[in-house]
Amino acid sequence: MSNVQFTKGLFPIKPNGGMVPINYYRADTSTAIYLHQPVRLNSDGKLTIATCGSNNGTILGSAECFLDKNLGAPKETYPYLAASNTEAVFVGVADDPNQLFVLEEDTGGSALALTNIGNLADFTYLGTTGNTTTGLSQAVLDRSGVNISSGQFLLLHPLYEADGDNDYGNYCKWVVKINMHQTKIETGNTAAGI
Repeated sequence: MSNVQFTKGLFPIKPNGGMVPINYYRADTSTAIYLHQPVRLNSDGKLTIATCGSNNGTILGSAECFLDKNLGAPKETYPYLAASNTEAVFVGVADDPNQLFVLEEDTGGSALALTNIGNLADFTYLGTTGNTTTGLSQAVLDRSGVNISSGQFLLLHPLYEADGDNDYGNYCKWVVKINMHQTKIETGNTAAGI
């Protein structure tokens, strides 16, 4: 059975069914930020979207919620932080360097396989950075550049689901860990898979 495409960006996995730890950062309001968007801090100390694949840019985590300037009421007038927003907004980010995420595989190049476990890969986007209707990021795992020496994410394994509907191939959902974390860069990973 083929995998179903359901792109929702860099989705954090809750440890043991608990809460995903997040910290809040002031956003750079000139850039749209979507839910589960890979994000990083810019040179002004404000949160912005992470660069995909370009020189293996660092990633702080995944955008999980938007709060007003007083860290109070959720920003619910839209399902994402629009670039046209002019108010001070804080973004909750799943930023723990040990946080695990689910990231959907794209369809470019050869499908990933069992031998890619332990390899490194970057992310890319499906057309745009996010979906303005759902508010979800369009970030996906870029399987065309998987290697063993550099990459933004470490491939741990496919997401194992009770219904068995996730398998190797197009749109496979992978459990990943940020390898190029903005606060803990782990370069030189030479894992050769299995």
